[in-house]
Amino acid sequence: RESAYKGFARLREANAEGGLSQLLRAGIQMAVNSEYQSVETNFEEIVNSVPSNKAIELYAPLYRAGFMADTEEGDEPVHLGAKGADFQIRNGKKAAIFEVTEEMFEDDMTSQITEQAQQIGQNGKILKDSIVFVRWLGKAGVDAGGRKVAASQTAAQAGETTWPFNVKFANGGGQNRLTTYTAFAYNALLEARQLARHMLDPKGNKMLVNPSALIGGSALQDIFEELLTSDYYASNADMKIPSGAKASTGIGTNFARNIMKGKYNPVTSIWLPDTAWGIMQAGKGLTLQQRRPLRVMQENPASGPAFTCSVFRYKIDERWAIDWREPRFAILGSDGTI
Repeated sequence: RESAYKGFARLREANAEGGLSQLLRAGIQMAVNSEYQSVETNFEEIVNSVPSNKAIELYAPLYRAGFMADTEEGDEPVHLGAKGADFQIRNGKKAAIFEVTEEMFEDDMTSQITEQAQQIGQNGKILKDSIVFVRWLGKAGVDAGGRKVAASQTAAQAGETTWPFNVKFANGGGQNRLTTYTAFAYNALLEARQLARHMLDPKGNKMLVNPSALIGGSALQDIFEELLTSDYYASNADMKIPSGAKASTGIGTNFARNIMKGKYNPVTSIWLPDTAWGIMQAGKGLTLQQRRPLRVMQENPASGPAFTCSVFRYKIDERWAIDWREPRFAILGSDGTI
């Protein structure tokens, strides 16, 4: 057993010169090296970010207390009670180790190995972006690394069989998805907005939801921008969704003043299905709790594998969680199946 331990101690998974010999050649064209860098993220535009100092954060939001009622002289006023929810969100840990030999660092003619060590930090942000949008949609999916992401950890706590989007919540009124998923179009957007404006909490009170973000898959990016930035509707034929059933959107048919300009902040993501879309009041309901910020650390080069095997190791880790506390602040128009 001791011999086996000693043998395993000598085995490294580090990137070595033999495996990446193309980086050792002089005169390599460097023009394309920057093409594999970080992409922009936009999850920050829709989440409610809160600091966290516990393994599990507890949430107990109370719904609107109620309203006064007409009371005759000498009569007792109406009694108002409190009602709320009880949610908990457990922080998870994301981590990885990047290993490379000292010789690879020294002999790399392109400096890409050094960039790789820096890039793992950028990739942490991309990973978070992908998980946020999977959780926003509320369906199990995969993150930027191809690993599974569960639909939600708050579903059972909400006491709902369908979560987070529902045509009729069991606990209280309200509907936060179209009755039938519909391809993005002007009339469907109006219907979604009406559902949001008339949203009810579990006590039956109107929540006064005012959607501020229009969220969708990447196939809808140009259509969102046309709708929300143009002074007038274009006079040409209406725009088509460039994937799926190529459904008509009803946008761009009239040369009239665009009353939708600036009404929503367009947020599109490659991590959503191409034609999925919805609206929400940004910063409410979808909670990102940050237990420990992202950090990149290099192992002590004077000890361990760095000393014995000349292997440089970088570790990246972060603790956080993202999930719905109150999905009634959002309306889902399509999950991408339409």
